[in-house]
Amino acid sequence: VFNSLVTEHPEAGRSQWILGDVYLQTGRVSEGLRAYRAAVSLVGGHYTLLVEVARRLLGIGRDRAAELLLRYAWEDWPEFPVAPGLLASLYDRQSRFPEAEAAARGALAGDSTQALQHHILSRALASQGRLDEARAARLGAIRHGEGDHWEQWGWLAEIELGRGDTA
Repeated sequence: VFNSLVTEHPEAGRSQWILGDVYLQTGRVSEGLRAYRAAVSLVGGHYTLLVEVARRLLGIGRDRAAELLLRYAWEDWPEFPVAPGLLASLYDRQSRFPEAEAAARGALAGDSTQALQHHILSRALASQGRLDEARAARLGAIRHGEGDHWEQWGWLAEIELGRGDTA
């Protein structure tokens, strides 16, 4: 079906999206980026397209381009948690902690059970010296499925130590 679509209607936005994926998989980054630009232009700001293209861009180290698409998706669909969740991960990796905090909160507003977003929020808050809030977020990560990972307890202990609790 997709081969027919690309062959018979290369001008279609979905065809360009598929071509972008194929080009990236074969190492033809410039062509892939060009196809993605065409897909976004043709399809418009479709949430799934923006998020999936951003994922691919993150995978090839095009953080700035991915960030722009994800911010656009988050602004237009703030109720969906994927775009802000990916932004939170990106900002955390880049040590942009105030931005990571805002994005993690945005993702949690859409789905409060995401352990990863509680983890990122805790790191962001701790990095800003807001240890009481970081503690609450760390407990959220533990509560939502990370309780059997010893690292969570180690990070909680670091927060507690920072708060003055040596026990």
